[in-house]
Amino acid sequence: MLDTNLLVSSAPIVVSGDRDLLSVSGWRGIAVLTPRQFHDQYISGR
Repeated sequence: MLDTNLLVSSAPIVVSGDRDLLSVSGWRGIAVLTPRQFHDQYISGR
């Protein structure tokens, strides 16, 4: 079940390991990243 709080949020990125959420990455411009992807793109890339 999709958390409806995400639908009213303006968060451009959601970090989750949930396969169902990962499968809808890009919906309405919201990227869903795994923790590893987030780390690689935003933490270690600094």
